[in-house]
Amino acid sequence: MTSRHIEFVSLGYTGNDYLCLVPEIIFDGKVQMSDYVVQGGGPAGGAANAAARLGVPTAFLGMVGDDGEGDRILADFKAEGIDTSAMMVVKGGHSAVAKCIITPDAKRTVVWRRHSHIYDPALLPTDMISGCRILHFDGHHTEAAIAAAELAARTPSVLRCLDAGTVVPGVEKLLELCDVVIASEMFARKWTGEEDLDAALRKLDNGRKVTGVTMGSLGSMCVSQGKRFRLPCFNPGRIIDTTGAGDSYHGAFEVKYSETGDVPLSMAFAAVFAALKCRSIGARAGQPSRAETEAALAGWNWKELLQ
Repeated sequence: MTSRHIEFVSLGYTGNDYLCLVPEIIFDGKVQMSDYVVQGGGPAGGAANAAARLGVPTAFLGMVGDDGEGDRILADFKAEGIDTSAMMVVKGGHSAVAKCIITPDAKRTVVWRRHSHIYDPALLPTDMISGCRILHFDGHHTEAAIAAAELAARTPSVLRCLDAGTVVPGVEKLLELCDVVIASEMFARKWTGEEDLDAALRKLDNGRKVTGVTMGSLGSMCVSQGKRFRLPCFNPGRIIDTTGAGDSYHGAFEVKYSETGDVPLSMAFAAVFAALKCRSIGARAGQPSRAETEAALAGWNWKELLQ
């Protein structure tokens, strides 16, 4: 186990993204790509990478196989300074991969393969979890996530956060156990049965510290202590690829909120961080530094746009 104090622990899905830029998506034919990149992806993986880019000591808990894909996943994390000492490496298992096809207007088609095994709750690094500042989940490895959240709940200083992207068995327990829950549009609508996102947000809110919904190009909404906030996206200029923008938002929001307790500021900081990521292809390569994020935030009139 690492001797470095870990402040951000992320448990969930990670894999390798194979991304190609194409002029159009066609069926039963061929099209020449203009760019091709392989880099790490996955919701919890992207959030962990965001925290590390922001200078927060970070660890990732998840599963890889002992295949070439797994070797690359581990190497990418280590290159970012992310601790992987408690990851589960399965002999004969296969790692997760995704194939992403991206058009010039930043629209995407993604096909993916899940990891072969589920993270064993017995492998949870209890001291790391109890001693961290932020514990992040994406709903994958649900049994281990619930066990980790229950463990962290004994330490009030640990902020338990859920990126609610997909409705999976057991997610209702994670919703109960987390201090910060920010859902995707799809999750919010499916979980609440409300098509209107304002109504869905009200149903999702159970009085926890923060409940939110990310709305893609329309920005994000959050409720905290009965107060509702809505903020549009930040415009970084040219957008190349939105892959992983939501993952970046979650990591950046959680870091800023844990530092300040200021929900609108954290929304603005996360919006800038996620938007700057979109200037590059892939989920992680374009994630900015803290200094770059703060500089862009300082030049944005977000307080005037806040509703």
